Amino acid sequence: MSFGPVQVFSGLIVSGASTVTSLYMGGKAYSKVFVELSSMSTAAAFDVYGSHDGTTFRPVFERTNTAPVQYQTLSVASGVGANGGCAPLEVAYPYLQLRASAVVSGGVNVKLICWD
Repeated sequence: MSFGPVQVFSGLIVSGASTVTSLYMGGKAYSKVFVELSSMSTAAAFDVYGSHDGTTFRPVFERTNTAPVQYQTLSVASGVGANGGCAPLEVAYPYLQLRASAVVSGGVNVKLICWD
C-alpha cells in the first residue's frame, strides 16, 4: 500500500564529466527508489555513492549471496544507459551521487523515481 505520491528528482552529468553532482531526495525515506538514465553513447557503468549531509559521499554496498556473506559496491550496469532504462536501487541516504566508470559524451539525464 502506498502512503504518498511518486516523487521524481532530476540531475545531469554534463558532457566531459563523470559524476552527477548530487541528488537530494528531500530528506524523506522511501521504500522504493529507481534510477532512470537517458540514452547515452558512452558505455559506462555507474557506482552509487550516498551521503547523510551532502558533503561527504561514501560508496553504497549491496549484499551478495555467498557463504560467507560478502558485500560489493552497488553499481548500475552500462546496459541501463545504453538505450535509456530504469533500475532499482537499495539506498538509505538522502543524498546520492552516481559516478561513471568513464567520462560521458553528450551528457546523461539522471532521474530518481521514489515512492513509499
